[in-house]
Amino acid sequence: MARIKLPRYLKWRDGRPRWEPGPALRAAGWKGRSLKDADGHWLSLEAAIAAAEEINRQVDEWRKSGASPLRSRRRRQPLPHERTLQALWDLYETSERYRRLAESTRRDYRNRARIFLRWAGDQPVLALDEPLLDAFYANLRRSRGDAQAAGVMAVLRLLLSHAVRLRWIERNPARAMRISRPRPRPEARIWTRDEVAAIIATADDLGEHGVADAFLIALHTGQRAGDVRRIEAFHEVNGRIRLRLRQSKTGAMVDIPASRDLADRLRAIQQRHQQAGRTPAALVIDDHTGRPFTRHTLSHRFARVRDEACRRHPDLAETMRHKTLSAARHTCVTWLAEAGCEIPQIAAITGHSIASVTQIIEHYLARTSTLADAAIAALERRLGSH
Repeated sequence: MARIKLPRYLKWRDGRPRWEPGPALRAAGWKGRSLKDADGHWLSLEAAIAAAEEINRQVDEWRKSGASPLRSRRRRQPLPHERTLQALWDLYETSERYRRLAESTRRDYRNRARIFLRWAGDQPVLALDEPLLDAFYANLRRSRGDAQAAGVMAVLRLLLSHAVRLRWIERNPARAMRISRPRPRPEARIWTRDEVAAIIATADDLGEHGVADAFLIALHTGQRAGDVRRIEAFHEVNGRIRLRLRQSKTGAMVDIPASRDLADRLRAIQQRHQQAGRTPAALVIDDHTGRPFTRHTLSHRFARVRDEACRRHPDLAETMRHKTLSAARHTCVTWLAEAGCEIPQIAAITGHSIASVTQIIEHYLARTSTLADAAIAALERRLGSH
């Protein structure tokens, strides 16, 4: 077999290609990068070679031009008359605060920013006063609804706080605004046992085993869908199956023992992979491609399964049709609290902060009949003791 010669700076480690420049290039500002496609998958050897050759071409052009080191090319600060909302956003995107955010959060901010930049991107930040922001927010509520309007204004408020830090403005005109964020009905966010059974059965019947796998893992661990997609394997410790992962958004490390139902499902997943002769890069895979789900593919497949489950179970359709895969995270918190778990115990499983768990419990758990039944039972035991 002919030996393949890799381009300069291309490193290949266990199927993971990376363009890694030498010390001189790094000192000049060129940074190493992992070579992945738009969905976050590692490039094939052929594609990685092409990508590395293109980066090397850019390096060669930079050298020929005699340009100064990249790190010395500082962005020119806009003059006072150039301090537009678009210029402010451009600076914020290069800030350390923005770079520290998870990629999913940055993507969400960019999508929301496009809305207010279309509205006033060319306007000076100094011109954005309270009456102008109030009118923009009112129009957003009419055209896009309370939830999306609140999200857009939250990012705009954050951006204007950055303008205060840069001393473009003295105070944030959006800080005192009253933003209406509709509180979802508890029954529209918490999955019931009957609904869960309907989703799992429908998904498996349709051959969408990966959708059912992701849903059950999220329900029994309280993890975000993105982290569920990233789980590579499970481990068995002292006869107990466990899932370990570092959450992508918070960086929190969680080590979760699997419930009996989840352990049975995890073994079934492993058996399915073995029977198909697969060694996938992730535990949960798309049955159509044999590869890990992308973010959009999983959400779209789940929606189709849910809609079919509503058709098959009309008695559950009224509430089930509004629920999403992401609601599994709050459902897990609620189920754990109903089971009598303390707040620190719940946080250790789901990776939420103590404050977040408290907020979820206050909003959802106080409205569940299970808690009310348990409270009355406790009261009766107490009264019966006298």
